Amino acid sequence: MLKLTVGQKLWWVPHQLRFNNPREVTVEKVGRVWAYLDNHQRIDVETLRVDAGEGAPRGRVYLSEAEYLRETELRDRWSALKRALSDIYVIPEGVTPEDIAAATKLLRLPENKNEH
Repeated sequence: MLKLTVGQKLWWVPHQLRFNNPREVTVEKVGRVWAYLDNHQRIDVETLRVDAGEGAPRGRVYLSEAEYLRETELRDRWSALKRALSDIYVIPEGVTPEDIAAATKLLRLPENKNEH
């Protein structure tokens, strides 16, 4: 379980980046369920999601800007890999079943149990 503390700095990222920029925020109060931030929002202490009320997303916070940037890079690279694979209609020459099995294992993808 994550332990937030009063005065702790977090990196706030809005749900829609076109309306607001990510920025550093400070924890002002910590309760059992919610932590209150200096930008007048509260976050779930377990998920770090901003409470928007009525099910509307408002964003989330990260422990640091570096953590946010790392997650963004990972998401962007994963999307690029998926796009690149979906654009290839023929198995590249020289690729073996063992190569594909190794890539599957490396990326921790589920194995296809129906392989022949």
